[in-house]
This record gives sequence, structure tokens and C-alpha cells, in this order.
Amino acid sequence: MLIEIASISSVVIWSYFFIPWLYGKYQRILLKRLSIRANSIVLTFDDGPSDVTPNVLRTLREHKVKGTFFFSGRNIPGREHIVRQVAAEGHEIGSHGYNHLHSLTVSPVRALSDIKLGCQAIDSALGKNGGRYPFRPPYGMLNIICLLYLLIRKVPIIYWTIDSRDISTFKEFDNQRNALLAMQEGGAVILAHDHDPTTEDRVLSSLRTSLVMTENANMRVLTVSRLLATGSNKRKDVR
Repeated sequence: MLIEIASISSVVIWSYFFIPWLYGKYQRILLKRLSIRANSIVLTFDDGPSDVTPNVLRTLREHKVKGTFFFSGRNIPGREHIVRQVAAEGHEIGSHGYNHLHSLTVSPVRALSDIKLGCQAIDSALGKNGGRYPFRPPYGMLNIICLLYLLIRKVPIIYWTIDSRDISTFKEFDNQRNALLAMQEGGAVILAHDHDPTTEDRVLSSLRTSLVMTENANMRVLTVSRLLATGSNKRKDVR
């Protein structure tokens, strides 16, 4: 009896933690393959909106490219106009949850509720109801309950292949790193952040350098959805 209970517990623990982890590993490999096949980079920005976001938009506008913004719901109140500006300028909006919770350190009920609240905050800012937004798990982690919820609702779960390290205080910052890695690998989904004014110089410097260097290398800049579209229809040109 004790052996059976231990076996069941092992299966439950394995399912709760490791199936989502394996799914994340698979998705990172898929994103990398798609970006290489499309000879492209995908610029993604987490944790906004903030006062940094309009300056990111200005830089993207200057280079005539689109980005994908994964908003944290808690940062939206009082900045709804920025969310609407992002949408009006043709960029893609995704959700990063509401309170940036690590889904493996809180209860599954709380983690699931946070995902829903994040989407509702974006809906409220855009005057919509029931919007379905690509979801980026905070810290890149999900539990099995949240994973199944997102898969059942057919919500794209988006990870990254290069971390810009633009908010890291422990590593020396190199504004060419993203572009060099993307060009070396032949494509990338780049994680950046647009929530902290104290790191704005890093974010914008890295962004400008990445755009100039990849443009010179004739690489395209796609949104998350356009990158995924290259996988659903390999023969279709997404330009």
C-alpha cells in the first residue's frame, strides 16, 4: 500500500513539475528552428507597460519594425493609453500574467487566477472582452494545471531563445550580445524588458544595436504570431 502511494505521488509530482518543463524545452527548440528557417529575429518586451515603453515604440517606429509586448497586468492601471498606443501602432500584445507569479511557488489556483487577471487587464485597457493573447510564463515556468488550461484554450505559450540580460546586475552588459548571438545562430526570439526606468539606457542601446546589426545582415524582424505562421505554412511568405 505504501509503495502504491509512493508511486502515485511520484507520478503526480513528475506531471506537475516536469511535463511543463519538458514542454518549455520543446517550445524553445521550436522557436529557434522557426526563427532560423525564417532568417529572422523576434523582439519581445516583458513586464511593461511603463514610461520606458513609448521610447521602445519610438525606436521600433524609426526602424519600421514591429515588436511583441508581454504586459504584466499590475502595471496597466494608469497606463492604459500606452497599451492602446502599442496596439494602434501595429505591435503584438501578449500577457505576462498579472502579478508576475512563479507558478511553481504558489498554489495552482492562484497561478491560474493570475493568468486570467492578466488577460482581463489587457481587455479592459483595449475595451475588449475575452481576448486571447499569447502568454509568456513569468520566469519561463508553468505548472501542469496552467499548461493544460492554456493548451485547451489554444493560447500560444511563448518562451525565448536569447536573454538580453538587460536587467541583470550581476553580469557585465554588452549591447551587441543579442545581435551577435542571433546572427551566429541564424535567428532568435530575444527577451528584453520595458518596465524599469533605471535600465532604460541598456534596453534602448541593445535594441538599437540589434536592429542596425541584423538589418545589415539582411535578417527580418517578425512578431511572435508572424513567426509561428511560418511554421503553420512553410511555403507562405510572411513578408
